[in-house]
Amino acid sequence: MDAKELAAGLVEAIKRRDIDAMLPFYAPDVVVFDPDFGPAGQNLAGMERDMREYFVAVPDLRFDVFDTVVDGNVVAIHGRGLGTMLGRRTTPKGVRPPSGDRLDFTYALFLRLNDAGLITEERRYIGLH
Repeated sequence: MDAKELAAGLVEAIKRRDIDAMLPFYAPDVVVFDPDFGPAGQNLAGMERDMREYFVAVPDLRFDVFDTVVDGNVVAIHGRGLGTMLGRRTTPKGVRPPSGDRLDFTYALFLRLNDAGLITEERRYIGLH
């Protein structure tokens, strides 16, 4: 599988909110950087926990992709997410209670792949409207 196919497969798994389909795209030693979790990053288990909670908290999440760019072992994905915050979300910044707020955000994901074609680093940049 090449990098563009990996990106498409990951996005499709996210769109379906299918964590089990997402996990095989990641190397066991991946580090995920997310604005909600600060500069330290998360390991694979932490990312899995967070995404399972997020998909429950935002059950109507829609994940659109505007652009995917591949340069060697780096993939950039740019798009928009929409949904409703109906459940709680726990981050190091505290617990966000269910609010019913509509989410409308742009995002950029930067993925670095290892020689086996698995994601070893993911950086998420989220901009709320």
